Amino acid sequence: MNVIALCVRHAVPVIVGVLLLLLFGVIAMFMIPRQLTPTVEVPVVGVSVVWPGPRRRKWKARSSSGSRSR
Repeated sequence: MNVIALCVRHAVPVIVGVLLLLLFGVIAMFMIPRQLTPTVEVPVVGVSVVWPGPRRRKWKARSSSGSRSR
């Protein structure tokens, strides 16, 4: 059966249902607690990575030795 045809034939229950949904929505909106300035905690993440291989000084010397071709 077509839903739209059913709603047109039984208009009063559809209107009552829509009004009830609207009423419950307005009531729920006023029941939700609100704060003027909500407290928000900003998450902080720290990451530490230890890579195996040459130390930083040796790596820095290798990378700055001019081994790039231009």
